[in-house]
Amino acid sequence: MFLRRWNPNNLSSERKEIAILILHGFIAHRGAYDMAGRPFSESGYTTFGLDYRGHDLSGGNRGDAPGKKRRISDLAEAVVFIKKLGCSAVVVLGHSLGVAASFTVANTGPNEIAGLVLLSGAYEGRKGLSKTPSFLHKARFVASAVFRPPH
Repeated sequence: MFLRRWNPNNLSSERKEIAILILHGFIAHRGAYDMAGRPFSESGYTTFGLDYRGHDLSGGNRGDAPGKKRRISDLAEAVVFIKKLGCSAVVVLGHSLGVAASFTVANTGPNEIAGLVLLSGAYEGRKGLSKTPSFLHKARFVASAVFRPPH
């Protein structure tokens, strides 16, 4: 598992013991969150971005995890690892699928995290609000996610 670290510019900052862990969306990776990691670190927070298994610099087949238990363990281990580096408080920032991952972290080790920041989480809309996508639309979406992830 690859964990990107953005170090704070000011090591004497009172925020240096607070870490922010960024959990990315479904077809993304931690590299897409450089636009958040840099400003957080420039503000004095040690910031981390995790690549899930099968995403960018983490090993494995694209988007594939060995199972639900392993995925949950990966997330919990990332928090424990960050705390072992000397960060006493970990705030988890989740975007899209990262929102679900953030809930998993919070449920697995509620005393291990200091807070959650949740951005653009999916939800079930009202019935009749939109039509169910056709098989062709679903296939195009999946193909685009697999073969053209940055688009």
